[in-house]
Amino acid sequence: WVTPPGTVTVTGRLKPSEATDSVRRGAGRLPEGQVLTVSSAELVNLWRGVKLRDGFVIATAQSPAPAVAVKPVAVAPPTEPGGFSWRNLAYAAQWWIFGLFAVFMWWHFLRDMVRSRTAEREQEPEPATA
Repeated sequence: WVTPPGTVTVTGRLKPSEATDSVRRGAGRLPEGQVLTVSSAELVNLWRGVKLRDGFVIATAQSPAPAVAVKPVAVAPPTEPGGFSWRNLAYAAQWWIFGLFAVFMWWHFLRDMVRSRTAEREQEPEPATA
């Protein structure tokens, strides 16, 4: 890979950094200087003293054209598995429970305030009548 002299303009789509949580690390899997994911969090440790942006560009065009045409890599489209998720159901239930608890606590504090005021009125001495 040789960078052409002068100004090179690359046009493409901006993508966020890739997650590295589920990537299995292993020694000797990749050649020197290559990484499994395009992650700013990982690259900042490899490229010391270089300013990095959080994300990367998938090139769609380059000016001037590269000397050697790059072969596109066939990548399957991303798929999102559908189906039932207990985590999402629990999260939705959590908000309903929180809302009901907030209403209950409001009612509880209001009831206690009414009870304490009623008790104060009952303890007040009756005014003397002549």
